[in-house]
Amino acid sequence: MISLIQIRCPHCGAKGKMVLPPTGLILIGPCPQCHELVAIFCGQALPLDTEIMKSGSTEEKEAHLLVVLTEFIESQIGEMVHQSFGAEENTDENLDPPSVHRGTDADADWTVEEPEQATETSISAEEVSYFRETELKLLDNPDYFRAIFG
Repeated sequence: MISLIQIRCPHCGAKGKMVLPPTGLILIGPCPQCHELVAIFCGQALPLDTEIMKSGSTEEKEAHLLVVLTEFIESQIGEMVHQSFGAEENTDENLDPPSVHRGTDADADWTVEEPEQATETSISAEEVSYFRETELKLLDNPDYFRAIFG
């Protein structure tokens, strides 16, 4: 089952849709509108320094990516802790493990769209062949890309 997410470029604010990447995968690529680099991680578009990512040394690229991901993860942990423990100090509920909640700020940036009905769970050989022979060649075409991803 394929899920689509709506993402917003952190550089220019352009919105687009894309297939939700597998959990833990980091996609790095340019915004179709402003061409600045972004990292897609956990359904969020994170801003990258294009100059570092294109011209920096391997160590500089790794360090920059680590900073960006660390800041994002720390903000998510901070939000979770605040929502789970912030309002109710010294209550018996705090003895239970915290649960993860999605805040309105996170939900405003992206949404998951589920297909109306999933009739088949696997991709047919015909679909793979059509993708390989037709659609794969069109992915470099900016007009085709915008038509699919917004």
